[in-house]
Amino acid sequence: IGTQGVFASIRIPLAGQQLDPNGASVFWATVFDPIDGESNLSGVWRGDSSALELIIREGDVAPGAGGAVFENVRESVVSEDGVVVFSGRIPSALGSFGLSNGVWRSSGSELSPVILPGDPAPNTGSRHVVLSALPQIVNAHGRGVYVATVGESPASSQTGVFSDLSGELRALYIEGEMASGLNAFFGQARMLFDRMPAINSKGQVVVGPQLIPSVEGDVSGCSVWLSQPNDDLRLLFHCGSVINYANGDGGMAQGIVEDIAFMFGSSHDNGITGSLNDKSEFATRLSFMNEDEGIFVLQLPAPCVYDFNADDVVDGADLQILLTNWGGDSAAVVGPIGGVELSELLATWGACE
Repeated sequence: IGTQGVFASIRIPLAGQQLDPNGASVFWATVFDPIDGESNLSGVWRGDSSALELIIREGDVAPGAGGAVFENVRESVVSEDGVVVFSGRIPSALGSFGLSNGVWRSSGSELSPVILPGDPAPNTGSRHVVLSALPQIVNAHGRGVYVATVGESPASSQTGVFSDLSGELRALYIEGEMASGLNAFFGQARMLFDRMPAINSKGQVVVGPQLIPSVEGDVSGCSVWLSQPNDDLRLLFHCGSVINYANGDGGMAQGIVEDIAFMFGSSHDNGITGSLNDKSEFATRLSFMNEDEGIFVLQLPAPCVYDFNADDVVDGADLQILLTNWGGDSAAVVGPIGGVELSELLATWGACE
């Protein structure tokens, strides 16, 4: 940025990792020229006490955006593998809609788009295009969950939650859509700290959307849903669910769920940085209408990781997909794919549990 650049403000990632594998901090910052006081560039840096590296900054060309340059850069998150995912604002591809946020991924020297303004919103119907997007959380490999605004125009838009944990970007839920199995609609996708996504490295996601009843008196309020790789959302429970639980005195109790909270983040076996670990164990705080409350651990169904074509069985078709992607990535396994993955596929041969 030249010899005159001075940091004006610095912000570490909102969620997830704050350090890369080498112990360097990844942060978002703005800079200005102390002489004229007019420059105010934003960017993402990586560094430690000995050196700083610029990853991306305002004014750089945005990859995949037809030569557009970043008007602003913000909202960065970093994975355990050192992959940086950030939001950048560019002129909208939709003409008169001004500037829109997209999401990009920086891995080593490669910078690539994840979600671009104007792109068709996946599996939402042809009427939806992405108007704006922000990253929420990424897993160890730099794939994650994002909040986006979609629609035909800003005047007729909805929010939604998207994921590329299984390799391809897909919608988990869209505001206003009917919640499967309930007389309720999904509410606005908001970054509520106690209900932001919890993810693991197996491609599982737990989300906590608000529900809006379609008929007065029906299900409303909090809910918790599980997304398996390449599969639709599955309801775990919601405000109003009746749950049997151990009461701490060696007996059992029954309560109606009044509130739900869980820790967002990306976790492995230890569960330290999020409520969902790689053993498919999910920890959450539940409050009941009888005034009981506590921390509960649910054993969720393990993902059928090697069911690449999502037909609920691991068979020859999935083996062929694995062999075709040998040495690289696939829709469910972050590469390189090799002998370990082949052995795991054969060990899980047959119908998914």
